[in-house]
Amino acid sequence: MGQCGCTPRSCADAGVECGLIDDGCGATASCGTCTPPTSCGGAGSPGRCGCSPRTCADALDAGVMCGTMDDGCGARIRCGGCPAGTACGAGFAPNICAAYRTCTLSWCPEYPWPTSWIRAIHGVNASDVWIVTGFSQGYRWDGTEWSRAGTTPPLNSIWAAGPEEAWGASDRVYRWNGATWDVLPHPPSPVLLGFSQVRGVSASDVWLTGSGNFVLRWQPQGWSTWRLGSPSPLSYVGAMWATAGDDVWVGMGGEQARRWNGSAWLSSPPAQFDDVWASASDDAWMVDSSGIHHWDGVSWTFTPRSSAAYSSVTGTGPSDVWFAGSQLTHFNGTTFIDLQIPPGTGHITAAWAPSPDAVLLGTNRGEVHLRHADGGYQTLAGGADARTLNDLWGNWAIGTGGLLLHWDGTDWRPQTVPTTADLMGIWGSGPDSIWVVGTGGVLHWDGSTWTAGPSAPVDAVWGSSATDVWAFGAPNFFHWDGTQWTSSPSPLSSTRRVRAAWGARANDIWAVGTAGTFVHWNGIAWSVEAASLTQENLIGVWGTGTAVEAISSGSVFRFDGQGWAPVQAPPSNELTSIWFDATGTRWLAGALDVYRGDPFVRLGAPFRLAKLRGSANEVRVLGNGIARYGP
Repeated sequence: MGQCGCTPRSCADAGVECGLIDDGCGATASCGTCTPPTSCGGAGSPGRCGCSPRTCADALDAGVMCGTMDDGCGARIRCGGCPAGTACGAGFAPNICAAYRTCTLSWCPEYPWPTSWIRAIHGVNASDVWIVTGFSQGYRWDGTEWSRAGTTPPLNSIWAAGPEEAWGASDRVYRWNGATWDVLPHPPSPVLLGFSQVRGVSASDVWLTGSGNFVLRWQPQGWSTWRLGSPSPLSYVGAMWATAGDDVWVGMGGEQARRWNGSAWLSSPPAQFDDVWASASDDAWMVDSSGIHHWDGVSWTFTPRSSAAYSSVTGTGPSDVWFAGSQLTHFNGTTFIDLQIPPGTGHITAAWAPSPDAVLLGTNRGEVHLRHADGGYQTLAGGADARTLNDLWGNWAIGTGGLLLHWDGTDWRPQTVPTTADLMGIWGSGPDSIWVVGTGGVLHWDGSTWTAGPSAPVDAVWGSSATDVWAFGAPNFFHWDGTQWTSSPSPLSSTRRVRAAWGARANDIWAVGTAGTFVHWNGIAWSVEAASLTQENLIGVWGTGTAVEAISSGSVFRFDGQGWAPVQAPPSNELTSIWFDATGTRWLAGALDVYRGDPFVRLGAPFRLAKLRGSANEVRVLGNGIARYGP
């Protein structure tokens, strides 16, 4: 006897490898998922795994694309260069050609000066010196003061050919004409994405190293180029020095050093080094973490000095050579002599000798010291405080080791505070009522004196007025009512801590913290909210009165008056801060970028960021320094 039936259609029958299909028998069959970055139908074919790479033209809605970027399918694409007068990313929007922006139109560093470690020093003499700092453009010393010379992207290296001519290495090649920086076109290559070093024999014989292990030589008649070692665009020729057109030394990372003899590049030990300087073809010096290498024209001699951690070498001749790192050493032609450096000086990251027996030293803290021939020091730039900045409120900033700074309208001035403990949070009800908290407890500034509050460690502080201030520790929360402090047990378990707090009013306060902590104050009691939403560590919270948002390093969560839920986060995996301005516009700080509004507008960053705060007329970021945004 015949029977009615139905044979389900398989994924193979349907020619499908992902997604759902109708099996022809009234049911739905799953054909699997795709491995990222592919997606089902991603290349335009339904039921097939694929990825449609984005192009330079469709990556953003506006602007001219440039530089390199992710195509969304696991590859990198190069989108070309920029028209004359612009540079890739110069407007702080990556992959966008823009005119160079001055300080008044971007982030203006306010503290410290310079904003970061000294990357390179070179000059004409001790009264005409150029430096390059870790996150800034070139600065020039005229014997009396520093000034920012023109506008370029952050430079990697600088070399002065004379009073009216200097060369800078960055994403492109820059040449100072005495008044402005000119962009010097160079031979194109898809792997030549930037330049790391620039050195010269004379104003008409300049050498540069770049990505893809390129070495370039500029002469008035044009460019010469060489490709040394690995072809990877992520590989850079490192340190370099040139004494003559037929005597150039370069470092090759893990490979042997190379020397140009006028006709060919010759390999020569050592295998790698951090810096090189030479006075002649038979007198070259190289340093690395293990010590000093010397070339006498025939062979190498090695002097072990691992404890000195040398990173720079410079000199004026065979009997005047300087080695700098965690200490300073001078070679007088026969003997190595260890010398004292100013107390508290950071690690020396750059050195240049302007004249016999004198040397300029730059450090990882932004210090610039000139050692005179008589052994005395002149500090040309004081550099950054070694302590770390943690938080900002109005014209006050705090950090580790009791660091407290106040903006007086011109500069950030260190203030005396009765603690050396790490300060973690700050809030104020006015210029004469500032609360700071940290590992040593709570301190209050009334405009003339500091008063101590609870001494238990506190991670965050927020208040609605001078008579309503909350300090968040573990296991207790502390409250100031204008007369006295009271403490109450935290509603959190002993393993959770509050990291940030914000409130719309005295009876509507949110605090967030580790392991997905959301707690709310309704004017009567603290309650734990959204306990199962996330286990991410929450590090910031702010609101507008109608909506509140909190962040972890990679996520944004919004409270709409009914509950918390995740919302779109910007393309940064290291968010550090959130703030809303008076218009209700959200500002987010990532470690290396700032995002304004929704959808996000990228504003770049002057250095690595830890916090962003603002007022009615200005926005500041804090991290490796303090900088103000000037739209």
